[in-house]
Amino acid sequence: MLSLLVILLAAASSAAPPPPSPSEAPAAPVPAGSGWEPLVEQFTELPPTPPEPSTQPPEPGCRPCSPARCPRAASECRHGAGLAADPCGCCPHGVCGLPEGARCYNASSGDADLADRALGVCGDNMDCLPRSDLGATERTETQCVCREVGSVCGSDNTTYASACQLKPERPADNKDEPAVKVWLRYRGPCRSAPRIVTPPAPVSHVLGSPVSLECEVKGNPAPFASWERISKDGIATPLPSDDASLVMMVRGGPEPFMATSWLQIVALREHDVGAYICVATNSEGSARAAAEVSILPSSG
Repeated sequence: MLSLLVILLAAASSAAPPPPSPSEAPAAPVPAGSGWEPLVEQFTELPPTPPEPSTQPPEPGCRPCSPARCPRAASECRHGAGLAADPCGCCPHGVCGLPEGARCYNASSGDADLADRALGVCGDNMDCLPRSDLGATERTETQCVCREVGSVCGSDNTTYASACQLKPERPADNKDEPAVKVWLRYRGPCRSAPRIVTPPAPVSHVLGSPVSLECEVKGNPAPFASWERISKDGIATPLPSDDASLVMMVRGGPEPFMATSWLQIVALREHDVGAYICVATNSEGSARAAAEVSILPSSG
């Protein structure tokens, strides 16, 4: 009887499964509030499955969509024309707009070539319009045109042909300095002191010959042009004074904010010899340029 009991106990012990090894043992639950939960989740969560690459070919005029090429703010655009809606629908914040005068894609035109989307779209305050200087047989082209016509003055005291050419910032004169911030100061060209565009040229003639001097000046406001004569004795005389042999004429142009003046000596005399000074004056300052008038020796 005793031997039978020993045999039964030995059979039962051989049939029982072996105890689990340390590597197979189930992980003990992490007690709540222990501070280890984020670390445990980091090692137990599976990485997200990467998205499948698009097999759809890009539309005409569009490159394969790449969010890495999309600007996130207007400050990333080098032309300073701001962001515009992406005609290819890739960039959620838009694409960098084109500057004034650049060829462009007009999305609102019914006969626009979709391949022209590669040209890009215009920036802020501009429209993509057909060029008016092309012949009837030439292919239609469109370019960015500013909605506001007329020059403007920037805070950097620079005149811009239109408000669309005024960028939020421009490079500093010194490359080691930060960019200069620019904003609209007022509409119209910047006020400026006069400058002599075309100074009078020296003249030498025989006695009794007619002599003419010309001077072109420019500034904003348009300057007034006048003349002075410095005689050989150093005496300054405003012209034309009361001398009937001197004639002075002034007209505007040939460009905006310019004036042209002529001084004519009807018949050259000895006391006409000297330095003749063209003087340009406006509210911002003055400018001067001189030319000598002399007498050639008589051939006789």
